[in-house]
Amino acid sequence: MAAHLWERTPTYHELKAIIQEENIQMALQPIFDLRTGHIVAYEALCRVMHQGNIQTPGQLFEAAERMGLLHALELLCQRKAIEKSQRLSLSVPLCINMSPSVLDHTRVQNFEWLLSDEVLKVSIPIIFEITERRSLNHIDGLRDFIQWMKQRGYRVALDDLGSGYAGLKSLLDLEPSLVKVDRHLISGLHLSTKKQLLCNAIVNFCHKVGITVVAEGVEHWEELQAVSDIRFDWVQGFYVGRPEVEAANLIRDPADKILKVSQSQSLSPFSCAGHLLGCLTTYVTPVDVNTLVKIVEDRFQKEETLMAIPVLENGKPVGLVKKNDLFFLLGRRYGYALYADKPVRTVMQDVSVFEADTPIEAASRQVTARDENSIYDALVVTRNGSYVGIVKIHRILEHMTAQNLLCASQSNPLTGLPGNNLIKEEISRRLQQGTMFAVAYVDLDSFKPFNDRFGFEKGDQVIRFLGQMLKDRVMAWDTSGFVGHIGGDDFVFVVRASDVQQLCEDILKEFQARIGQFHDPQSVERGFYESLDREGHVRTFPLLSLSIAVVTNKERVFQSYAHLASVASEVKSVVKKIPGNAYFIDRRKV
Repeated sequence: MAAHLWERTPTYHELKAIIQEENIQMALQPIFDLRTGHIVAYEALCRVMHQGNIQTPGQLFEAAERMGLLHALELLCQRKAIEKSQRLSLSVPLCINMSPSVLDHTRVQNFEWLLSDEVLKVSIPIIFEITERRSLNHIDGLRDFIQWMKQRGYRVALDDLGSGYAGLKSLLDLEPSLVKVDRHLISGLHLSTKKQLLCNAIVNFCHKVGITVVAEGVEHWEELQAVSDIRFDWVQGFYVGRPEVEAANLIRDPADKILKVSQSQSLSPFSCAGHLLGCLTTYVTPVDVNTLVKIVEDRFQKEETLMAIPVLENGKPVGLVKKNDLFFLLGRRYGYALYADKPVRTVMQDVSVFEADTPIEAASRQVTARDENSIYDALVVTRNGSYVGIVKIHRILEHMTAQNLLCASQSNPLTGLPGNNLIKEEISRRLQQGTMFAVAYVDLDSFKPFNDRFGFEKGDQVIRFLGQMLKDRVMAWDTSGFVGHIGGDDFVFVVRASDVQQLCEDILKEFQARIGQFHDPQSVERGFYESLDREGHVRTFPLLSLSIAVVTNKERVFQSYAHLASVASEVKSVVKKIPGNAYFIDRRKV
C-alpha cells in the first residue's frame, strides 16, 4: 500500500494521535551486575496509555514502522525516557531502544537528527540498544552511526542476540560495547545442554574481545543460577526486577536473589568438582592498593601464620605482598621510614591469577614453568574476574601426588584402565562442566560360556585385548576421550557426542575382524562353539560379539551420574536383545 494510502486508515490516525498527544509512558526495568547484585543500568520500556486498537508496545512499533512514523515515535520515547530519568535522579546509565531501520532514510554522516534534543543535551550516561526487527539494509551506515555515537560518549548494545536478525554477523560487523542475549536462549537454559554450550561460546567470545554480556528475560531461580555459572556479566528479567512505571515501585537496591546465588557460588562453588583449582582455595582477606604499607606490616605481625596478602584494585587482584619479602624490605636501613607511609602498590609483586574452574593439573603445569624466584608464590583465584581466595603451592603439589596415587590404586589390575570410582568422577565432571558428550557401556555377549569352553586364561586375554582396542580407538577418535573398566567384561568410554555412531561402527568392525584369534580354528570355521549354558545344558554359541549401549546429553539433560547410569541401564537391556555385534544409541528427547 502506498505511503499516502496509509494516511486514510483508522490505524494511521490512531497512531498519529498517540504520538502527537504523547499517550505513552516509560517504565524502567533494572539491570543487575551478576557478581555484586548492584544495579548497573535501567532500560526504558514504552507503555501505551491510549485506549484503542493499538494496546501493546509491539503493536505500536510495528504499526509505526509500517506507516513511516517510527522515527517520530522513537524521538518521543527518547525524550520521555530522559525526562523520567532526570526526575528520578538516576545515577546509572539509561538504556534506550533504537531501530536501525531509521537509517534507511539517513543522510550520510548526518546522524544528529536520529536523536532527540534531550538526548543530545543530557549528561546522563546512555546506552543505545540496537533492536533488529528486520534485516539490515544499510549495515555500513549502522556501523558508521555506532562509531559516531561512541565518539560522543554513548555506548551501544546489540539487543536480542540469537533472535530474528540479531545474529553473529551483526556481532562481528558492529562491534558493540554490550550484547543482550535473547530470552529464547535464556528460557529453560538449565534444562538444555545445547543452549548452555551456545551461551557459553557467546560469553567466552565476547569476554575475549571486551564485550559485556547481558542475560535477558530471566524468570526463574534455575535460569539465574545457569547464567551465573556461564559467567554472564549482567542480568535482566522479571525474576530479579520487573519494569515499573511508578517511581515509588522502582527497584533501587541490590537484588537479594543475585547476592544469594553469588554468595552460594563464592562460598562453595567447587564442592562437586574436586579436580578444579577452586577446591583448594583458602579465603584470605585482601587489601586495597592504596592501603598503607605499615597497616599491612601490622597485620602480618598480628597474624603469625599469614604469609601472603592479595592486593585488589576495584575488586580485581593486581598484586601480592609476601611477608618475608616485605619484612626484608622494611628491615633494611631506612626501609621502614621510606616505605611505611606509602601505599602497598609500591611494594607489591606481580601475581599469577587463575579462574576457579581451572583444572588443577593445568595450573600445576603453569606453576612449574615459572622462574625459581616465584615458583613457590601463592596463586590468586577469581570467579568471573572477582577475587575469591588464594592457593598455596604446597596444596597443589599434595593434590597432584594424591591424585597419582589414587589413579594407581583405583585402576583395574588386569587392564590398567581406570575403575568404577574414576569412571563416576569423569562422568560427574563432564556433567558439572555442561559439555556435550556421549557415554558408551560396552560388554561381551555370552562371555561366561566362552570362559567355560576356552578357559579363564583365554578369557583374560580377551579382556586385555578389548581394553587396549577400546583405548586405541577412542583416543585416536577423540584425544580428550576416556576409557574405563568397570570390571569383568564391562567397559565404559566417554567421548564427544557428535558422530559417536561412527566410532561404534569402527569398534565393532575391528572387534569382529580380530576376535577369531581367541577361538580355535574349528569354531572360527563353523562360526560357533559348544559350551554349557546357565542351566548346565550343552548348546551352541556364536563367536564372541560385542554390545555397545550409548547415552548422550545431546537431546536431554542429566541431573546426576545416577540419573545417567539409570538411563544407560535401560539402553543396555535394548542392545543386548540384538543378536551379534551391535550398538544402540538412545535418541529420546526429554
